[in-house]
Amino acid sequence: MKRLKRITHFLACRNKGGFTLSEVIISCALLGILMLGIVMFISPILETVKTTNSSTRASNAAESIEYYISRSIRNAAYIAVFTETNFTDVQSKASAVITDLKAKTDSNYNLKCISIRYAMDEKSQNYKYFICSETVENSGALKSNANPSSDSMVFDPCYFDGIYPNVTLSRVKQEQPDGSLKDMPAVKINVKVYSDSKMDNADLVFLGEGYTILRNIEISQQDKSLKQPFKVIEPLPNPLNPGDNSMKETYIFYVERTLAASTTT
Repeated sequence: MKRLKRITHFLACRNKGGFTLSEVIISCALLGILMLGIVMFISPILETVKTTNSSTRASNAAESIEYYISRSIRNAAYIAVFTETNFTDVQSKASAVITDLKAKTDSNYNLKCISIRYAMDEKSQNYKYFICSETVENSGALKSNANPSSDSMVFDPCYFDGIYPNVTLSRVKQEQPDGSLKDMPAVKINVKVYSDSKMDNADLVFLGEGYTILRNIEISQQDKSLKQPFKVIEPLPNPLNPGDNSMKETYIFYVERTLAASTTT
C-alpha cells in the first residue's frame, strides 16, 4: 500500500513539472515561425548557388566548344563552312565543293570534318546540338548517317546535362577605307548556351564569341609566289530552310597537314 502511494506521489510530482497543452501549442507555433524564417533565408542562397552553377557550367561548355573548333581549324590549308543545312542536303548540294577539297589531299594532307548536329539526347529526351568529329570516306561522303553516333561526339552527352549549346560560324570581314568589306583569313565562332531546349532569348545563360586566324591561309595570301594559295572556299550561297531547327546544322570541311609520325631507334 505504501509502495502504491509512493508511485502515485511520484507521478503527481512529475505531472506538475510538465508542459500544459497551451504551452505545447505556443512552442510549436514559435518553432514553425522560426523554421519559416530559416527557409526564407536559405532559399535565395540555394537559388543563387544553382544559378551560379548553371552559369559556370555554361561558360565552361562554351569555352570548351570554342577551343576545340578553333584548335582544329586554325592550321587548315583549305576550309569550307556550310551553315543552316542538314546531313542529307550537305551530302548532295555540297558534293562538288567536297570533291574539290578531296582532290587537294595527298599523303601529306587529309580532309576532315567537324559538324554541329541537331539530334535527340537519349537521357533528357530533348533535341540539342552536339559537336561531332566526322569521318570522311575516300569518296568524300561522311561515314555517319542522319543521326550522329555517340562515338562521333566530341563531348560526352552528360557534359551538356541541363544546358543547350548553339554554335554558329561566320567569315570575318574588315571595313576598307572606301567603305567596302574585305574577307579576312579568319572565322568568328559564336556560342550561345541556353537553360531550356526551346532556346529562347529568355533562357539564354551564356553568350560568348571567339576569333580564329587561319594561319596557313593568312600566310599564303601574303606570299604571292605560291602557285596554288590556300583559301577559304565559300559556303553554300543560300541557307536551306532556316525556319526549321532540324535544318540549322553546320558542317566544317577542312584540309589539314598530316603530322609526321615520330620514329624511335
